Amino acid sequence: MIFLKKLKLQQQNQPLSVLVFSVVIYITGLTFMGFGGVSTLSCQRQGTSSTTLKIQNTCKLDNSSFVTPHQQDIALADLLSAELKRHSRSYHVAYQVVLLTQTDEIPLMNSSPTDRNAKVAMVDEINQFLQNPEQQQLHLQLEDSRYSSIFGFLLIATGIGSRLFARQIISCLSAISNEAG
Repeated sequence: MIFLKKLKLQQQNQPLSVLVFSVVIYITGLTFMGFGGVSTLSCQRQGTSSTTLKIQNTCKLDNSSFVTPHQQDIALADLLSAELKRHSRSYHVAYQVVLLTQTDEIPLMNSSPTDRNAKVAMVDEINQFLQNPEQQQLHLQLEDSRYSSIFGFLLIATGIGSRLFARQIISCLSAISNEAG
């Protein structure tokens, strides 16, 4: 009988701690999902006079992310080329597409361990556009949300699952205490 009373006391305290744990894991999962994003590079060539060239020959870089959204306009005349930068650590290699201007290096997106070949193709496409004045438009999109979405989803599922599992344990303990008492 004393054992069952201890279980009842733990039963009252456990749901709040499990709820807090579940909510923290769930919010962490949502945050991870927000770290992924999509980068879009849109370039336009239009006009024939020097004034319209300056206004309309631009590239717009749009990094859409829940955590760090960013938008930047780059004059097409300032763009020199694009290149692929390699970042390596002891446990993985990541690649980053970088736009080179006369004064700066502008990352298309933070380095990520996504497909190297796709990023090489993107660099080639940007460089071909810059070298070919006949090409009027360039529109590229790089998505970097696969890993953060998967990890975020797993955390969300863990948060929800821990809450559901805790309810199952509590209902079993309630049934046992009701049978005994």
